Amino acid sequence: MDLSRRLAKVADLVLPAVTLTDVGCDHGYLSVYLVQSKRCEKVIAMDINKGPLQKARENILRYGCGDYIETRLSDGLRKLNEGEAQGCVCAGMGGSLALQILWNDRDKVKNMAQVILQPQSELWLVRRTLKKWGFVIEKEDMEFEDGKYYFMMRICPGDHLCMDASPDENDSLFGTCLSDETEEVVRVISEECIANAAYEMFSKELLEGRHPLLKEYILKEMKRLTEVYEALCRQEDSVKCQKRKEHIETELAVCGFALGLYEE
Repeated sequence: MDLSRRLAKVADLVLPAVTLTDVGCDHGYLSVYLVQSKRCEKVIAMDINKGPLQKARENILRYGCGDYIETRLSDGLRKLNEGEAQGCVCAGMGGSLALQILWNDRDKVKNMAQVILQPQSELWLVRRTLKKWGFVIEKEDMEFEDGKYYFMMRICPGDHLCMDASPDENDSLFGTCLSDETEEVVRVISEECIANAAYEMFSKELLEGRHPLLKEYILKEMKRLTEVYEALCRQEDSVKCQKRKEHIETELAVCGFALGLYEE
């Protein structure tokens, strides 16, 4: 089976496994590919929606994989038994949702040898939360397809894994480094805070490895932020507007740091 470039990059991150679960399997293409390529002996394909899951069943039978792929209607990992799979894939969903799925069934996730994530948003929050929980990001990659950049990663439990704290959806990129009470934000924020934010936004591995797609992604983000900043400058200079401009100035500083690291 031919996969989209995005899903092919996700599949490339999967290490050989006896059983893997594909969470949010959609039409089941990734599940079929993992079996056909003999990367997995068995896949448990799960989705919360009946329509896509039925389509996945049809594709699984169409490609002759009915003996190797089981489908389950499931909210995240709820219908997976503990210890039943050595890893899981969560691709094509928002970052907060992916984190919530892992945390809701953390006792199952803690014992998995690998978890492959392809979050569509909030990448900095995903990387920060995984670090807090004690996961190791073993490998990251990215792809550009249909006008959008996609990031994917393989993680595994570290030596000090602790998933007691739920994902903090109220967290912000700069955390305590940048509170609403802070004045002259750009001048007081530390270089360490900017560096940490750059790694969370753009990935330490991809920056240091100078991924061929990353520079254009950084430049696109800088262009987007600059356009927002210029639009804010044309508005009435309220307190809220001023704070937003300060945040954007700091985000641009982070992008500039990342670009400098990439080009050095």
